[in-house]
Amino acid sequence: MRGLLYLFFFCSGFCGLIYEVLWTRLFVMVMGGTVYSFTTVLVAFMSGLALGGWLGGRYADRMKRNPLMVYGILEGLIGFYCLFIPSLINLLNPVFDAIYPFLVQHNLAGLLMRFFFSSLLLIIPTTMMGATLPILVRYQYESQKHIGRTTGLLYGLNTFGAVFGSFVSGMILIPELGQRSTLYVSAGINFLIFISILGLSQTRKDALAPRRSELDKTDLPGPLNLRSALVLLGYALSGGVAMIYQVSWTRALILSLGTTLYVLSLILTAYIAGLALGAVAITPFADRIKRLYLFIGLIEFGIGISAWAVVPLLARLPIWMILIHHPETYYRWLSIEFGIGVALIFLPTFMMGGLLPLVVRVYARSRGGVGDAVGDVYAWNTIGAILGSFVCGFFLIAWLGLRDSLSLACILSLLIGTGFVFAEKIPKPVRAGAVPVVALLIFLFSYFQPGWSPEIINSGPYIYFNDYSRQGAQGRKAILENLKSMNRTLFHKEGVEATVSVFESPEHTLALRINGKTDASTGVDMTTQVLTGHLPLLLHKSPEKIAIIGLASGVTLGSSLTHPIESAVCLEISPEVVEASRYFNSVNRRPLDDPRTRLVIDDGRYFLRHTPEKYDVIISEPSNPWISGMGLLFTKEFFSLARSKLNPGGIMLIWIGVYDLDLESVRMIVRTFLKEFPQATLWESIPGGDYLLVGFRDEMELDYSRLKLKMRDPRVNSDLARINLQYPERLIARFLMGPAQLKLFANGGPVHIDDLRQLELGVPKSRYENFEQNLGPILKAFLKWRESPTNYLKFSFPSDAQDLSGISRFYQGRVWVMEAHLAMMNKELARVALEKLLMANELEPEDRWVRDNLYFAYHFQGQHDLRHGNFSQAVLNLSKSWEYNPKGSEIPGLASFYYFQSGDLVRAGEWVARALETNQKDALAWMIRAELELKQGKPELAVNSFERAKQNWQSLVRAKDRSAIIRAVWQANPEDLSAKMFCHSGEANLQTGNFQQALADFEHALSISPDYIPALVGAGRTYLELNELDRAREKLSRAIKLSPKNALAHFYLGKTLARLPEYKKTAIAEFNIFLKLAEQNLPERKEAEKILKELKVVQ
Repeated sequence: MRGLLYLFFFCSGFCGLIYEVLWTRLFVMVMGGTVYSFTTVLVAFMSGLALGGWLGGRYADRMKRNPLMVYGILEGLIGFYCLFIPSLINLLNPVFDAIYPFLVQHNLAGLLMRFFFSSLLLIIPTTMMGATLPILVRYQYESQKHIGRTTGLLYGLNTFGAVFGSFVSGMILIPELGQRSTLYVSAGINFLIFISILGLSQTRKDALAPRRSELDKTDLPGPLNLRSALVLLGYALSGGVAMIYQVSWTRALILSLGTTLYVLSLILTAYIAGLALGAVAITPFADRIKRLYLFIGLIEFGIGISAWAVVPLLARLPIWMILIHHPETYYRWLSIEFGIGVALIFLPTFMMGGLLPLVVRVYARSRGGVGDAVGDVYAWNTIGAILGSFVCGFFLIAWLGLRDSLSLACILSLLIGTGFVFAEKIPKPVRAGAVPVVALLIFLFSYFQPGWSPEIINSGPYIYFNDYSRQGAQGRKAILENLKSMNRTLFHKEGVEATVSVFESPEHTLALRINGKTDASTGVDMTTQVLTGHLPLLLHKSPEKIAIIGLASGVTLGSSLTHPIESAVCLEISPEVVEASRYFNSVNRRPLDDPRTRLVIDDGRYFLRHTPEKYDVIISEPSNPWISGMGLLFTKEFFSLARSKLNPGGIMLIWIGVYDLDLESVRMIVRTFLKEFPQATLWESIPGGDYLLVGFRDEMELDYSRLKLKMRDPRVNSDLARINLQYPERLIARFLMGPAQLKLFANGGPVHIDDLRQLELGVPKSRYENFEQNLGPILKAFLKWRESPTNYLKFSFPSDAQDLSGISRFYQGRVWVMEAHLAMMNKELARVALEKLLMANELEPEDRWVRDNLYFAYHFQGQHDLRHGNFSQAVLNLSKSWEYNPKGSEIPGLASFYYFQSGDLVRAGEWVARALETNQKDALAWMIRAELELKQGKPELAVNSFERAKQNWQSLVRAKDRSAIIRAVWQANPEDLSAKMFCHSGEANLQTGNFQQALADFEHALSISPDYIPALVGAGRTYLELNELDRAREKLSRAIKLSPKNALAHFYLGKTLARLPEYKKTAIAEFNIFLKLAEQNLPERKEAEKILKELKVVQ
């Protein structure tokens, strides 16, 4: 029967973690961002456990009823109450409706208000959960000698149940059943425990009796003494530090592993698994350890030291995630991620888990009590955990950042350990010796913190691993250098909700990254950012008030403010994004400085739910729907809410990034949108990437004349000109489908709802396993169902109908673009793709996407030519690609090298200029420029150019490992390119009389390639100039030995020997050989004949 009890308590832990995961998802509706939701649930959960532990402990030692029966009743009450939590959350809405308008501009006050009311809902069930441990310890209690083992066993089993609950809820129950059904399963288990205990109490009453029906006076708690109070304080601090670890580790791990529900569940599972194993491992020894204070202190030391060791590993984790081989199936990949999470945090969490049984025993030994001792220890540890999770989740990370928050936690672990060690009765010298050791460790933790490079931490390997693998960098060092060379960090900040960075590429493109994922940029994303801000305002009759969910770079908000609207509310959940947006002021028109803008730092959905305001246009541009929490902005409930906040004639626009969705996911979003906006249209922004769904609250109206008139506004027109959509015919041609065709495309099926959030759960798997294959079916379906906008256009001014031919022409161009995109996915149709792209480019030569893909098409062919050794054809194709998209300097560098080698110095010079205009650090271009200057008889200029080449040469050497183009340059050169460059630099210095530098260059060339003939000859010449004749003879003799027909080697050896009286005859012989080998027009012939004549006279 005792085994059955253990099963029940295992199931209690299982249900408890299911509730925690469920409540985190449910309270996103109340608290907004997932970090706020997670922190709220965690704090409320811990508060209830603390209160329950304290009350349960007080009651356990004094109860007359069978403790097991009390436990069963508590389980039944927990299940009953939890069934109603979703309904209770809904009851909060009227309260928030009344209070929110007063707090909308006070984000912290609003969050604390939501936190308070949310905690009230959870305090009752969590208090009952917290009371179960001390009550069951009382039920199992035999004597003070075994209290550590009893507590450890029950705590360990309950925690193992929590491990199982965390895993099963996130990986199986919620994905398969949805939130509501998962809640029913968990509550059903609670009821089953209650019914089982109730039934057994009637049939097996004696077997279920507690081990001791009454406690002796010696078992009852005494008054709280100073020593006991300090134990509670130390363990409370330990609980707070543990939560700092958990929250910070979770935030750091998601930067590398991802932000899906699956990953978050696995991180939580890994954390709890360490606690469970630690508790179970210590249980057999908990009652045998003699020096408890010392042992607890050493464990705390171990936690601090092992946790500090994890920090540099987290800093390099993104690189490992790039290097790790990715298996074919998503669940295998998740198992790898889980293994990594466990490996990183297992040791410190294992030691944390072993603390509770030991602290209970030391506290009970000091004060007495059974359930009371367990309840006190459990409660105070949980109180510390509450403070730790609250302070870390809401403040600490924002103040210190992840790395410093973890370092602070490590230092606190050391200090807590020191306190416990000092409490042990050990010799004073030993205690005194602990002080300098701890001080040294604190010094190390504070001043030798590992590097936390933003370029690495925010590289987003969980989403860009395919891109990194295609770049070809092999090995940790190569990837590290590649990541750092790709971006320059302009801004980096770790906030409560996210880690936000702004990077600048070598081409000066800015990118905003949130948790490692690029969410805005000044590159190709500009088309979507600008068009999103204009399209709904151009289609609306006369918009006055608009709301935009998501600030990002601020470009969309800035574009919308070019229209004559009265006000724009921008909703952004992350203050760090607001700071980062300032770095885009050169392209976003400084929208936050516009007096019509009202910035609200809050969750967009929560704001719309509780604001009394209504709008003419609502624009929703969140991140991708598979990211945890983002799916809530793509559900039927959200679209219904947004529709209710639109004024008559209102329009809603949502962004869809199809590049990482599958066809069914896109259809689900469209299908869901149509449920609330049956009069909807789909528009193309970036082919194969970004699409815009525009829904009309009332009847759809596409008044071309009104749109054309609005586009005549100089501010609107100039802004649209940035994305080459300043002409109304071009813009309207971006139309893809109307309501009828959208319904055919959606094709029936389930809609996306809050309870299931299918996109968050289904897309990660599909994206991982079929990323390359997903886009094709989407584009085929778009091509099948797309229709001309002319079917829907209305002309307020009949004369505007003359634009129909232009609209049809540009629409056909968009069809060619889509056909080209589909053809590019099939290598056998590469020629067809190129033809379609060239036709589209002729129609819209400014279309950036078309030019980019012409670049890719020619670039692909050029790479193919390089692989097959057709160097000249490769240069032609790559040169064409660069003309369509002049980015980077590799292609101009290759072209300049090719034309220089071919003797076309004019074209070589033109391509050198293009390369250096693009990249002033292009070593190959500087080398070719120097070679041209040498050819032109300008060695003094060549010296400077060679110096620039040498300054950046190592970057070029590293680039050949990842760049096929640079590798081809290396392979096309018969000599070692590095040796050649240093040798020719030596020649330039030699011609300008800088002999020491010339000698250094020649010797450097020889260190790279010891048998490089030109370098041997150059070094010999230089030694001759320096009158170091023996060294000159040595170098030149070696050159002749390697290449007997090298005329110049014989000439300079002759000159060297001519200065040595004993070698006159040999010198004459060398000059004679030179004259036989040398061409008639060689300048050195005259000097050789003159010296030879003088030598013969002397002889």
